[in-house]
Amino acid sequence: MKRTLATTSMSVLAALSVTLAGPAMGSAAAAEESNEELTFDPGTEEDREALFEFLMESTREWDAFASLVDHPAYREHPKGIDVFEKMEQYRDELIAADTAEKMWFALHKISNARKDRHLRVREIDGGLQIPDEQRIQKQAPLRFAVDYGDLDNRFFFVGELTTDIEDHVDGPVPEIGDRLITVNGRTTEQYVEAARPYMRYSQENHLWWWLGYELTRTRDYFPHDKFYQEGLESIHFELERPDGTRYEVDVAYLDRGETDWAGHNDREYPGFSRVEGMDEYETYNLYRPDDESLEVILLDWYGFRRDLPDAMDRLVEYGEEEGILDHHVIVDATRSRGGSNGAYALARLQSKPFRTTFGNLMVSEASREWVQERIERWDRNPPSPRRGQCNTHIYEWFKEDVTKAFENDRYYTSDVPFKGVQPKWGDGIIE
Repeated sequence: MKRTLATTSMSVLAALSVTLAGPAMGSAAAAEESNEELTFDPGTEEDREALFEFLMESTREWDAFASLVDHPAYREHPKGIDVFEKMEQYRDELIAADTAEKMWFALHKISNARKDRHLRVREIDGGLQIPDEQRIQKQAPLRFAVDYGDLDNRFFFVGELTTDIEDHVDGPVPEIGDRLITVNGRTTEQYVEAARPYMRYSQENHLWWWLGYELTRTRDYFPHDKFYQEGLESIHFELERPDGTRYEVDVAYLDRGETDWAGHNDREYPGFSRVEGMDEYETYNLYRPDDESLEVILLDWYGFRRDLPDAMDRLVEYGEEEGILDHHVIVDATRSRGGSNGAYALARLQSKPFRTTFGNLMVSEASREWVQERIERWDRNPPSPRRGQCNTHIYEWFKEDVTKAFENDRYYTSDVPFKGVQPKWGDGIIE
């Protein structure tokens, strides 16, 4: 009988934070170094209108959204939006963007309108270059967390401070739990709406989560004249103590790397203790309750990392050694990153068979180039079979079925178990 960690209940607290490459948005790949001799020409209004049409057409060609009306697996966008209607809102702004800086912000808005955290705009060597002052990276010595207790009335509160916060403020010293009222004169609500077009996010909670970090540091995708005080010396807050007392304070910006955080934001699980010897994995840390009568374990989940198969196998072995395979499991994935091998993790966490998702590729010039690059890479250094996600299966599928789909100019490739969890002919049933 296969050993699994049976779960009669699992509480998963998850926030999306996946990072993948998306369709080109005019500046798609990061440059190793900028070439100061290369200059960027924003072109004429006609050129920029043609660029906008190219971006719209490219988005359609990539067929990345099942919410497109002609998509073979059409379904409503998870946020109920019309992707192209949202992108159209920034047509005039891009056409009027007669400087690199204006175009930089317009492209961010167009990309972010698609509401997909995976997609991003970056510079490429010889392309659009933003001013050096826009790249300055500063960090105020505090961070904010979000109270999600009332989703119609979220709010930020001080969640982390540096050990020397009192040395960097002009006014009362902020304390953990103080509620944010205004930022540089904007109310919290005004700030969120002003920042929204510049932020990559997939859902509302995710937007607020990231803004809690971003509003105390300078970012190159925020126009400095709209979000920061001149000179980048400090940031002005109005805060409210738990007793309702309000105060204003100026907090100095520091250079990145000069902050010594006090650790208020560290994860703590009262009533649980970390299990020694089970904390060497990148995937999770394991906690057991101090009250041994409680039949539960807690996984502080970091993400779907490369050591996930080993980490999950060891978890099951530990469960068997301790006689806790029937215990409940709480998974705290609130700060988890994305990755692969989710099917393998689920297979070890419960004993019932399940069907994983399937995926395919749309045939396009972009997918041809992408697949060919990976085939050539794997021709030079063939992937090795392994548990969970297996690039050997993907390699075989690329060289055979996908290549034939390209040669025959098909619209889509064949469907296969997602991320190579099974060979291309697999039925997706994981046991």
